[in-house]
Amino acid sequence: MKNQLIVSAFIVCLTITVSGCTPQKTMLLRAEGSEICEETKSEKMWQKGKGGPFLTLQEAEQYAADLQLGGYNDWRLPSKEELFHLYHVFFWKKNNNCDLNQSGEFWSVAKDGRSSLGHWETYFLCDPEFNYVKSLKTSGYVRAIRP
Repeated sequence: MKNQLIVSAFIVCLTITVSGCTPQKTMLLRAEGSEICEETKSEKMWQKGKGGPFLTLQEAEQYAADLQLGGYNDWRLPSKEELFHLYHVFFWKKNNNCDLNQSGEFWSVAKDGRSSLGHWETYFLCDPEFNYVKSLKTSGYVRAIRP
């Protein structure tokens, strides 16, 4: 009985080590021309380049609203959560042939209209831990998303 308990504990530890503590969602990107990456599940599209830097939320929103890429004109600022999903895709190397420069601070806006300027970081504990860091800077880039 004692040996079975030890073996069971070993298998649990091995499973956590191999698979991690949190499940990985499969969300892949694919390039749509030279200017856009598309999420294969949600069909949201991301601007490959980044605009800016911009000093105010209004400048960032205007840039996204005026953006014309791939025949689309309905670009907008992403939410903090959408930026997280994009960061997550790159962390798990599910970005296929889409290369996006993720360095710097990025503007995002919540559904309630509150803006945020910051970036995502990764820390390793049992599994990677992702943390949003609000920027101390006063300017940031835009990585537009649609729809």
